[in-house]
Amino acid sequence: MARINPDPHDAGYKYSPTYHVTAIFDTFQPIPALLDAFQSSEIDEAAVEIFAGQKGIDRLDFRGKHHGVVVRMLHDLIMLLSDETQLQAKLEKALREGGHVVSIDTKGDLKIRETAIEVLKENGGKDVSYWGPLVVERHDHAAVG
Repeated sequence: MARINPDPHDAGYKYSPTYHVTAIFDTFQPIPALLDAFQSSEIDEAAVEIFAGQKGIDRLDFRGKHHGVVVRMLHDLIMLLSDETQLQAKLEKALREGGHVVSIDTKGDLKIRETAIEVLKENGGKDVSYWGPLVVERHDHAAVG
């Protein structure tokens, strides 16, 4: 079952959703069809996370504000050296404006990553991105199919 606003930091703060594919949806309307599409694919529903509203922003906590001064300082340093800041801001903005962020944990599996990207794009996901260990791959092109 997909998880709604899970805490991605329950095992310690994560500076970014490494090995996840994320996408923005402006409304909830496409989410049920998206979940059906994941069921038809090889993606385990337990890998699907949906973030919404202020609780979603607080749970994602991209800036580390809920995890102390040291985490915030390290986060700021890491963001100086990475290309994730703009995408993180887009995800937060979407949540503030009533949208949803869907995140798929690929566990580093290439086949799951490719399937997640395809399914998210086919179902209207925007700013589809894969968060690798050193870089974020953008897959913003029009939906496949």
